[in-house]
Amino acid sequence: MGAFAYHPKWIRIAIMMTATRRTVLILLAAPRLALAQATQILDQRHGSVRFTARHMGLFSTTARFERFTLRLALDLARTERTRVEADLDAQSIVHPVPGNTEMLRGPDYFDSTRFPLARYAGTGAPGGTAERMTILGTLTMRGVTRPLALEARLAGRDRAGAAFEATGELLRSEYGMVADRTITADAIRLAVSVQVSLAAG
Repeated sequence: MGAFAYHPKWIRIAIMMTATRRTVLILLAAPRLALAQATQILDQRHGSVRFTARHMGLFSTTARFERFTLRLALDLARTERTRVEADLDAQSIVHPVPGNTEMLRGPDYFDSTRFPLARYAGTGAPGGTAERMTILGTLTMRGVTRPLALEARLAGRDRAGAAFEATGELLRSEYGMVADRTITADAIRLAVSVQVSLAAG
């Protein structure tokens, strides 16, 4: 058995099988990395953009943009090549509490008549992975531009697609939204989730 186990013939076969297996794995992975560099244009049909506020330290409410356009170029091999751009329609904001939709669209908050769009543009930081990447960018609302970092990842991946999820936190006062500060917290949580394609072609 000892001579059989170390026979050069079987060693060569084992090496060939290992090399073949590595080649197959590379071929399977390569289309996902290559196609991830293509820009995808996504909107509300592919996911959601939501923001959550804390009230009186007791409970939270979440509103959403019913219309948005997101341009996403993912590079899973070099995340610093990842690009994210989003146009958010402030006139499409919807809040679950009656009356709050008009309030959020009004002059004390998004002032959507004067500033109908909020815009985000960001680039991936180096060293990220599909499971965890940082997007460094700026958010413009009400004519004010401030830095905003997002923590992003791909979730539920298969050969057809995945959910691109990104979250971040901003201070509404930095954008001139100072109404109701005794009731609603300054820190607002932003969450993006869109379904992206990972299919070749």
